Amino acid sequence: PKRPNDLNYKSIELFAKMIKKYDLEQNYEIIYKLHPAEDLTDYNKLLENNFINKIQLVKDGNVFDLLEENSIVIGTVSSVLIEVISIGIPVIQLLPELCKKIDFDWVKDGIIATSNIDELHILVNKIVTDNKYRNLILENESKLIKLMFGNITNTSEEIASLLENKLRYLNV
Repeated sequence: PKRPNDLNYKSIELFAKMIKKYDLEQNYEIIYKLHPAEDLTDYNKLLENNFINKIQLVKDGNVFDLLEENSIVIGTVSSVLIEVISIGIPVIQLLPELCKKIDFDWVKDGIIATSNIDELHILVNKIVTDNKYRNLILENESKLIKLMFGNITNTSEEIASLLENKLRYLNV
C-alpha cells in the first residue's frame, strides 16, 4: 500500500485477523494474492505481527492458477472478482463502504459483502459447508454477470471459438 489506510491493506488485515481469531489456517489453505502494483514489503506490519506468513503472499502469477473447485475469493473492488464469478466461484466483498462505486452497486446486484470479522467467518463457513447456500450465492452472483455481460449462453463454445480464431491468426 502506498499509504497506511490503503483499501487493499485494510481488506487483507481484516481477513487475516478473522483467520487468526478462528484459527482457520488448520483447515484451509489461505493465499493472499496481491495486486501486481503492490510490493511485498508493504505488508511487513502484518508479517511482523504474525497475522500472515510470507509463504501466503503471492504477488506474481495468474490468479486462476490459484483457484480450486471449492475456492472462495474475498476482495474489495477488482476485475478479478467479476472474472471468478463468471466461472462459478463465490465472492465476498470486504469493506463495501470504502469501495468506490463504479457503474453499479456490486452488493445490490448480487455480491455478498461485510466489514465485520465475525460475519465474514459466518459467511465463509456457510459457503464452504452448505452447498445449498453456496449455490444460492452463485445464483445471486449470476445476476451481476448478466447485468455486466448480458445473458451468457454457450460460453464455453464462444470462448473456444475465440481462442481458435486467435491461434489461427497467430499461425500457432
